[in-house]
Amino acid sequence: MIVRRGSLAVVLCICLMVLLGQCVASAASIYIAPTGNDTTGNGSISNPYRTLAKASSVAVAGDTVYARGGTYLATKDSISCNGTAGNPITFTEYPGEQAIFDGTGASFTGGDCLVNVANSSYVVIDGFEVRNAFPTTLKVNGILVWDEGPPFSTYVVVRNCIVHNLGGAGIGLIGDQLTAEGNEVYNVVLQNENGAMGSGGWNVAIKSNVRVDNAASTNITFRNNYVHEVWGEGIDALCTFGATIEGNTVANAYSVSIYLDNAKDVIVRNNVAYTTPENERRTKDGYLPTGILMASERYTQWTEIDISNVQTYNNLIYRADRGIEFWRAAKSYNNLKIYHNTVVAPERNGFEIQSGTSSGNELKDNIIYGGYANANPSAWVTSYNCWPNGVPTVGSHPNSFAADPLLVNPTGSGIPDGFKLRSGSPCINTGTSVGIPTDYWGTARDANPDIGFHEYVGGPVPPNADFSGNPRSGNPPLTVAFTDLSTGSPTSWSWTFGDGGTSTAQNPSHQYTAVNSYTVSLTATNAQGSDTETKPGYITVANQSCHVGSIALVGKYKGTGAPSGRGYYAEATITAHDQACAVLAGVTVNITWSGCVSGTDSGTTNASGQVVFTSPVNASGGTFTCTVTNLTKSGYPYNSGANHETSKSIQNP
Repeated sequence: MIVRRGSLAVVLCICLMVLLGQCVASAASIYIAPTGNDTTGNGSISNPYRTLAKASSVAVAGDTVYARGGTYLATKDSISCNGTAGNPITFTEYPGEQAIFDGTGASFTGGDCLVNVANSSYVVIDGFEVRNAFPTTLKVNGILVWDEGPPFSTYVVVRNCIVHNLGGAGIGLIGDQLTAEGNEVYNVVLQNENGAMGSGGWNVAIKSNVRVDNAASTNITFRNNYVHEVWGEGIDALCTFGATIEGNTVANAYSVSIYLDNAKDVIVRNNVAYTTPENERRTKDGYLPTGILMASERYTQWTEIDISNVQTYNNLIYRADRGIEFWRAAKSYNNLKIYHNTVVAPERNGFEIQSGTSSGNELKDNIIYGGYANANPSAWVTSYNCWPNGVPTVGSHPNSFAADPLLVNPTGSGIPDGFKLRSGSPCINTGTSVGIPTDYWGTARDANPDIGFHEYVGGPVPPNADFSGNPRSGNPPLTVAFTDLSTGSPTSWSWTFGDGGTSTAQNPSHQYTAVNSYTVSLTATNAQGSDTETKPGYITVANQSCHVGSIALVGKYKGTGAPSGRGYYAEATITAHDQACAVLAGVTVNITWSGCVSGTDSGTTNASGQVVFTSPVNASGGTFTCTVTNLTKSGYPYNSGANHETSKSIQNP
């Protein structure tokens, strides 16, 4: 190619401008707030936007959208934007503040969601609380990552969010390379509360699903989530090719704790699934939820597939209907590898396989209480398992045995440590190597590994650091009492509190004086070694307070009942606000009535921040005065000086 000198100069100039532009470009911070405005705001901290949708419309790769603290009522919001692999777009809380996206007051139809993430890539959603969609009889979801057609959502992470009080799913992932990690999801699928939906069709707390073009979602990760009190399934890799389900805890699901439905190429490891006696969802069919279920259900927009290439290992299942099960064999199943699981106290079978053509399956190194049912035992290599209730008579079970595995404390109060092996357990060093390098806790497995999800290490062991703090949030100065929960008998402790403070006490107290979010670490040490537990954003210090937002008085007349009870009265609606003038639920309001009546009353604000009081009746009427005397909510001291009004009167009639 021939380039004239003048053209070359132009090309060089353009290249230099591009390079300089890349050098000076920097990530921006964009702000939203409950009191912001999408029309008049500019996204700055002093003039924020109101919605995620507006912020995402201007965000570019590398930007961070900060949600200021408070409650975003009537949430029905959306995100659609694209970062890059090295510069994702992050949506998170402003440091030291709590952003709550609350659907109260929004108008929903079935299938809606509070936060909709559509056609997005390289996006992180971190730390939001997403809650409340009424009525809960509607299938309204919390956070849904999906697509409305190409391009499909990819490389989106939803982490550290709290999602609750919804009729539908908590978190949904539809697309490629999507992750849900570190979230807490509870009181969801309320559409099926008390078994209202009958024989089926209920939703899931955290799930993947088929794309709008009827293709499978791919490369989905469910990691370290805590799912509990669910009126549906816990975690479901649905119509998914390539998934990892690891480190999750699922408690008190309705039908299934962990479900692989029309899924293949899946790893299910290091999870805990259990049901507590006081929270059994027994209205389904009289049985507890299944622990881990594999199936190929039929759907109108999907053709069933073979369940294949599934590794299930290092899981604990306690108090389930069936521990591990393959169900509804509309298709075949192949290459199911079930290793090093511990199944305790199933109601029916600890392991059950329904009919279906199959090959390449293994069941090894498991502790399985309860019965065993297998419609196709010749398709399985079943060996080196501990069957406390007796070695099955169906099929061949070489090197398996019936014995008490000698677990430490296999009860609901001992999850998961109580299900470790004790010294002298017949499961120690009686397994066979299947290529699983570590146990549930990350302890290396021996050449002759133990059976079950725990690898016993004789004698003294390094500590496993853990701790708790109380309280975890409040106004400055905030004094937090920390408690060492480490196992392995540590002899020394080293704490860092995130504000420069340190301690070597086992159970120290620490005072935080500045508004911020603090990461706390504990290193526990003994003669065998040390271990560090770090909890990011564990302590939140914020200038929280509450005050009276408004007092609304309405005069009324009671003309029924006994004559002595008839007459005029007033109804007062008190609205409580937080420091940002967002409505605040859970505030105890104390009031007095004066004027033509007298008395005191108290009540607690609802999700809309309101509580209603009714005065005594006066037969002749007169002036009714309602005065707020106190507001009480833990972590929100009453700031009466910020009251919009403290007392109000009305003449009736």
